[in-house]
Amino acid sequence: MLLPPAAAGGRERRDVESAYAELGALGLLAPGSRDGRLTMTGSWERPRREGPLDVRVLYDDYVALRDELEAGAARELELDVRNAFVDGPVTQYNVVADLVGRERPDEYVLVQGHIDAFDGAQGACDNGTGVATTLEAARLLASLDERPRRTIRFVLYSGEEQGLYGSRGYVRDHADELERVSVVLNHDNGTNYLAGIGPTLAMLADFEHVFAPVQALDPERPFALRVSPGLTPGPSDHAPFVEAGVPAFHWDQSQEGYRRLHHTQHDTLAEVDDADQRHSARVIALAAWRFAELDHLVDRTRLRRPEPRRMGVYLAREDSRVVENVVPGGLAEGAGWRVGDVIVAIDGMEVQDSKQIAAELQKGGPQKRVVLERGAERVESVLDYTDDPQEAERRAWEEEPAEAR
Repeated sequence: MLLPPAAAGGRERRDVESAYAELGALGLLAPGSRDGRLTMTGSWERPRREGPLDVRVLYDDYVALRDELEAGAARELELDVRNAFVDGPVTQYNVVADLVGRERPDEYVLVQGHIDAFDGAQGACDNGTGVATTLEAARLLASLDERPRRTIRFVLYSGEEQGLYGSRGYVRDHADELERVSVVLNHDNGTNYLAGIGPTLAMLADFEHVFAPVQALDPERPFALRVSPGLTPGPSDHAPFVEAGVPAFHWDQSQEGYRRLHHTQHDTLAEVDDADQRHSARVIALAAWRFAELDHLVDRTRLRRPEPRRMGVYLAREDSRVVENVVPGGLAEGAGWRVGDVIVAIDGMEVQDSKQIAAELQKGGPQKRVVLERGAERVESVLDYTDDPQEAERRAWEEEPAEAR
């Protein structure tokens, strides 16, 4: 049976799946995104369940099949699906290598990426590129005749895509070392060259020193320091370190072309830019060495900024006000949002794109009135952050005097 595009995610999808299962459906055919992507996702744990098989096809193929069926044609599909459940736990491994420091071997600079990938393609840009720059930076630094002052540790994590399990495990198992980790440099955003990094004001002087040669490395690939009011975890392997109070960074990179590749059938080796990769590896090697050579650890004053408010949806690329998917268990699902809803206004302020949506969401009190367009009607809903554990931290952060930030 065909799963309607409007039921592509959230509570409505589960209701449709249950109804089809009761009708005896053996499988559900769902469309990919309108721009031709088949997006892979999934968690590490799935309960065994009976019910219809779930298959996604290209959006245009789905529409063509739907139109033929609605016109009364009979169609037969042949699918080769080889799914299997495996009783866990399934052991996974991180890969760790040290370039041991000559003076302070028990202090660390971490260079890292994640070694796992979804299998819709080759995982070349997510995160073969981060693995490659980590390994190349290690090769470059190991080839020197001199050892760094501190230990530079190179780490490739497993289980990132299922919930940062490799990096969370590392932080858990190395808790006694975290106070001696100066900085963490995480590459997990594709092949575009590393274009910047965002230190806090307390860190800025050290970062200006560390990245001085990087900024002069290649005029065609400029590098900028972006002062950040505070670090936030984000969805990659730097997050567990930030949560533990360690200076950890996700490099700034151009997002051009990345959404097309991220977790999709397009993420192949052909998309990797060799020149950008070589440049990024040099940036990482220089930065790691110079952080390891500092007289002191990176300053942790006012390190972590509270997590921003999130709605619990994915927004469409074509019009970033359109809800493309509703995250199960998120605030938007609880407020009754649906796939295809269009975000029109937040607290009376009309919004034009995702940046305005994010900005308006962070303002004011914890209850946000959101107006949605749903077909021909307008729907009002409330996203209530009152019980969010981060809300008190957000308020304290914003109320602190500007000179203390």
